Amino acid sequence: MGNIKQYFAVDTNYALKKLFLIFAPYLHKDWSIRYNSEMVAPRDEPNLPDLYIPSMAFITYILVSGYILGLRKQFAPEQLGIYASSALAWLLLEVFLIMIAKYAMNLSSALGFFHMIAFGGYKFVW
Repeated sequence: MGNIKQYFAVDTNYALKKLFLIFAPYLHKDWSIRYNSEMVAPRDEPNLPDLYIPSMAFITYILVSGYILGLRKQFAPEQLGIYASSALAWLLLEVFLIMIAKYAMNLSSALGFFHMIAFGGYKFVW
């Protein structure tokens, strides 16, 4: 499954570069990964997935949803749990469907479970 700490090894410069890459991918020219053999920290390779930005975006999504519910005078603390669990369930369902599709099509890929969680979690940035 890999070492999950590696996916959170980022710094401020990496986060800014990655957010720019997410919001303006057409301006990024080099999509190659320099380190194919061993796992390196995302801060050393901007094209690698990380879990820091998706997890912060997920938390921000939950908090903004609660804020919007509060503006509508419909806020209840249970709503935050409902939003969080449903978003997490959809993310996990998406990852498991990808894993099933990879198995059904007999595809070999270097993408691990945490890579797919990271790529799926980038949707919360938008």
